[in-house]
Amino acid sequence: MATAVPSETPSADGQHAGDVVDAAEPAECAMPEAGEAHPMNEQYDYKDEEEADAVVAATATGADASAKSPTAHLDGLSVEELTALLVEKKKGWVNLNRFKDREALVQAIFGMEQKEAAQIAFRAEVAAAARWYAEHQSQFKAAHHRPKGSRTRGDSAEPAAAGGSDVDEAQHEVLVLYNQANGYDSKFEVLRKELQESEAVSLPNLADFKIIGQAYPMSPRRVLISKALQGAFFGTLGLALMGDQLKFIPESVLAVLRARRGLITSTGFMLNVLSRAALQNNAFEVFLDGELIYSALNASGRVPTAELLSNLLLERTLLKDYYAAKKTARA
Repeated sequence: MATAVPSETPSADGQHAGDVVDAAEPAECAMPEAGEAHPMNEQYDYKDEEEADAVVAATATGADASAKSPTAHLDGLSVEELTALLVEKKKGWVNLNRFKDREALVQAIFGMEQKEAAQIAFRAEVAAAARWYAEHQSQFKAAHHRPKGSRTRGDSAEPAAAGGSDVDEAQHEVLVLYNQANGYDSKFEVLRKELQESEAVSLPNLADFKIIGQAYPMSPRRVLISKALQGAFFGTLGLALMGDQLKFIPESVLAVLRARRGLITSTGFMLNVLSRAALQNNAFEVFLDGELIYSALNASGRVPTAELLSNLLLERTLLKDYYAAKKTARA
């Protein structure tokens, strides 16, 4: 075994005796002579530019494969399969002429999948809030109830005695104003039924809502215009069909009516269409406790889906109370 011998001669910078200093000799680096070319790594020694471009393309492909595309699961589907999948996700309500190529179909399906994922996450939050609501429901009922007074019932039964059982008051009022001329009253009934019965868009706090539907109030000017056009329609139609029975009309006028009866009838029906159009405005307004939360007038006349309406109501009621309670508990 070799033993290090302490140096007896101190170094120039004042090192103490007994310290061992190992000095490594610098390695010699062979430098090329002037005019001598550097050796090329065989890995990058391409014969021509096409070969180099091919290697670059292969490298880029490998990089793309490492970062998986979010639409990679759709790459193996044909255009027909993508179309069928989109129609299924849209439940048949889709204009396929809008999608000119495969890329447009893929992007549309990917957008639908993102919305579905967001809705699943939202319903998970609603489920957690529903459990919290069930635990504290008795407290909410105690804060929103009133004694049932003596009043006449619609079914001719005896009125309840004053000071009897309690009646829970709805915490929130949902008022929907819809245009009857467009048949939106039936759409309101469908929405209300879905909110009450559908599990996918159910309201865990449904008992807290009082849902009311009313006809959208029209301006007096529009009503007057509609009535005037309706009167003109009946007058024109009467002249076209019963003009010959009116003895006070001159014969020359009757001749004109007979000759142009088809035109007069068409004019009458046009006036009828205009009278109906005067009362149409695509109104479907949803108010929550007096606050406008959805307006079809601002959405190109689109009536809200049950899913959208459920989300809007839950965000402003159940989830709002749930997040406030969590924040208070953390504080």
